[in-house]
Amino acid sequence: MAAAFAMSYRDLTEHQACLFRRLGLHPGTEIDVYAAAALMDLPVGLAGRLLEQLYGEHLLEERVRGRFQTHDLLRHYARTLAEQDLDADNTAALDRLLDYYQHTAEAADALINDTGGHPSPASASLPTSLRLVSRTQALAWMEAERAALVASGRRRRPTVKHSTCSNPSATTSARPTPLRDWLVLGKVGTSPRSEVPR
Repeated sequence: MAAAFAMSYRDLTEHQACLFRRLGLHPGTEIDVYAAAALMDLPVGLAGRLLEQLYGEHLLEERVRGRFQTHDLLRHYARTLAEQDLDADNTAALDRLLDYYQHTAEAADALINDTGGHPSPASASLPTSLRLVSRTQALAWMEAERAALVASGRRRRPTVKHSTCSNPSATTSARPTPLRDWLVLGKVGTSPRSEVPR
């Protein structure tokens, strides 16, 4: 199995290979184009093309439109490869990913609770983020990202070695909710006012 994975990996371009490795850093099991853009520090359109290319190489599955995942064995292989990259590169990728999740969760919180508040400013290094425009969209995003938000709060950054990727473009109630999970485990600096309806 490892030999088959290695053969597929060797056929990837530099940027496809970089995204594949960074998928091993992602703390959840699914990823969308915005999270991929954050991991890669790329525009959303380019990150989307890379995801589609990995899907075309049978390294990703798309069980729900726009949401990609890897088989457990492939995810482990990707993480093993990522451990050979520069610690600084992996740390920066995870920081951007957590910035994306925090910024979008705060925006969702404001819409869900109708507070009129504004999320914290996104990091200057964060690629274009998802723009939530309605409470319905915010609820859907929070539910879709529940596992990733919880896992992000628990994940410790890896200790890794050497290599790098270049940039080709250079609430709460007692009842559990996606936002409660993220706030408690990820310690986002917001104070939701009400329970997210299920």
